Amino acid sequence: MATKNLKIVLQVGIFALIGFTILYFLWQSLGNQYMEECRLNNIPPEECSLVKRLAGDFRSADPFWLIIISICFLVSQILRSVRWVMMLQPLGYSISQFNSFASVMSGYFANLAAPRLGEIVRAGLITKYERVAIEKAFATIVVERVVDVLMFFIMIVLGLIFRYDQLWGYIAKNAVIPYTAIIILLVALALGAIVGLYFINNLLKTNDDQLSKWPLKLKSLIKGFLEGLAQTRNMKNVGLFWTYSVGIWSMYYLMHYLAFFSFKPVAHLAPLDGLLVFDFGTLGILFPSQGGLGSYHFMIVEALKIFDVNAIDGMSFAMITFFTLTIFCTVLFGIISLVLLPIVNKKRINGSDE
Repeated sequence: MATKNLKIVLQVGIFALIGFTILYFLWQSLGNQYMEECRLNNIPPEECSLVKRLAGDFRSADPFWLIIISICFLVSQILRSVRWVMMLQPLGYSISQFNSFASVMSGYFANLAAPRLGEIVRAGLITKYERVAIEKAFATIVVERVVDVLMFFIMIVLGLIFRYDQLWGYIAKNAVIPYTAIIILLVALALGAIVGLYFINNLLKTNDDQLSKWPLKLKSLIKGFLEGLAQTRNMKNVGLFWTYSVGIWSMYYLMHYLAFFSFKPVAHLAPLDGLLVFDFGTLGILFPSQGGLGSYHFMIVEALKIFDVNAIDGMSFAMITFFTLTIFCTVLFGIISLVLLPIVNKKRINGSDE
């Protein structure tokens, strides 16, 4: 147990270090830029505080639009939880809408501690409160992730189509990774996938009596997982499933575009500009740091540079959206969910519902 706890602490610490390191260097760069801006405007250095500037920008944000994007966040998670209920039905589970939503929100909250921890927490909670087999829960979550990747890919393609000139100009100006390094990375990932699939295939073909305890347990989990994946194809209303998926990602996009109206320096940007900013911000969230700490801010600043928005204004906008969506909404609904889950499911825990 002590070793497991130490591992969790180390993971959290490493991801936090990554996020704060990115944030530190971004802050240093913005600080130097702001000092230069103050020098050009004949503002004394002692009156030139980046913290005060960002705090002032945050206070100037229109609360009406922050409430609107918070509602978009809530709607996206409700749609995700409804979709999950639908995905579990072909597997023989009829879970409550509340448990689905609360598990989803608890998972997002857990992701603030360590990336991908949320999937484990979410599956564990639905297993605990709805008695869903853990491998089946993971199977549906993986299907979700595959769909999410597809939806995000579509959003990226749309961004490339409608803002190709601006994006290509940015890449040509700022690309620092050699193309050979990208090719090597892709080849390494492909080889890793091939080796992993080869190992799994051999494990599934091996007789149970030839396996020791842990390989046998792993084989059982993989088989249950694959069965869960296959059964999710038997959903009654596939069209509704994709409608929910489009709705989820439409809400994600609207969170960023509608947030423009909360902050004057970016209020002039067009809906298609918002698409590109959303794409960059999502890449920042996917980076392995707590909730996109540092990486999200960096990507938002870079995205807004494409549209000639000052880097400091870009940082202010990133702080506004990050605090509203990641800190306020995720933490608030996550804590409420964790508190209410055992209360709402008290009968299940006590076994009195059997």
